Amino acid sequence: MWRRRRTPRLSVVVPVYRVEAWLPACLDSVLDSQLRDLEVMVVDDGSPDGSGEIAERYAARDRRVRVIHTDNHGLGAARNEGLRHAEGAFVGFADEAPTPLGEPPFARVPTESMLAEPPSIVRPV
Repeated sequence: MWRRRRTPRLSVVVPVYRVEAWLPACLDSVLDSQLRDLEVMVVDDGSPDGSGEIAERYAARDRRVRVIHTDNHGLGAARNEGLRHAEGAFVGFADEAPTPLGEPPFARVPTESMLAEPPSIVRPV
């Protein structure tokens, strides 16, 4: 019997290019989130190192991870590609490299409390 795939509450887009040294820490940080109802879209932007293979290994062991391989077109195009495939009600981005202060690439924020309240959105008239 086929199980219907639920729409995740949060999609996290992770564009990657030449980051094999930092990618595992980034993905571990995102996947360690207390929010289980998420999908992680790793966009391999034609990286010449092992970033794509690392992402594929994560996808093989965690069904929340999806990998998209593209030719190199830069960070903006990689983010847009991730957005095209994202299915979550909310979308976030995670940089794969550490911050200058050595903080985790995707801080463990209280996502449950963030998503509990509907966001305030200003719509054009």
